Amino acid sequence: MLAALPRQTLTGAQIAEYCGTTCPPELANRQLDLKQPDREALHAFLRQLPRPDAADAVTAYLSAQGIRPGDFLVDIGSGGTTQLLLERLLQFPLHGLQLSADDRLHTRFAPDQTEVFLFDGKPAPRLYWAGQPMLERLLSQDVGATLGYCAEKGGIVRVRTARQPAEPRIAQIQSGVRRFAPACRAAAGGYPTGRAELRRCLAGQRAERPAHPAAAGHCPVFAAGGKPDSFTAGSAR
Repeated sequence: MLAALPRQTLTGAQIAEYCGTTCPPELANRQLDLKQPDREALHAFLRQLPRPDAADAVTAYLSAQGIRPGDFLVDIGSGGTTQLLLERLLQFPLHGLQLSADDRLHTRFAPDQTEVFLFDGKPAPRLYWAGQPMLERLLSQDVGATLGYCAEKGGIVRVRTARQPAEPRIAQIQSGVRRFAPACRAAAGGYPTGRAELRRCLAGQRAERPAHPAAAGHCPVFAAGGKPDSFTAGSAR
């Protein structure tokens, strides 16, 4: 839970809002330092918060996406928080493909659980983080942030998103990237079918196409920061 919260000092009411629940009045103004937290005190506080109403809707939404153990999670990276939280919710491991990393990522996952593609897998320099928010904006779909999940009749889960005006320049840049992608795939020998081949493809290297069980079955890749109602991006075939 701590990994999902911003690393700053917040009041009890603010933490409860982040958790999608309400805060008991006597705890609302309590200050909690989440950058250097007293973990015992924080966990005691969290145990006093009511269970969020949307908790079951979140797990139902994830279950409906057909995600399986070992599926690739493509993320811009940092501390691997998205992978960490999804694994806790799904109760099985994923395989992270992170563009970049900071010091936290390598302490959270075994070497075979996640991979980092920039800076030889080492923590990114400070200058990179200054421009990272702009890079994330360019890579993500031009939709509002996910605010929550609502269960509806028939077991359908609706995703609530923030309103965000479309930015035409984002669409233009991403359109150019999509036109370039087929040429990149062709240079790599086509669509990747296995983990090692996917790594080589993402690194821009030509790859032979070895036989792999995923070629005939399920090998989904899904991206963090995408449109929330199309969470999985389908097969890596």
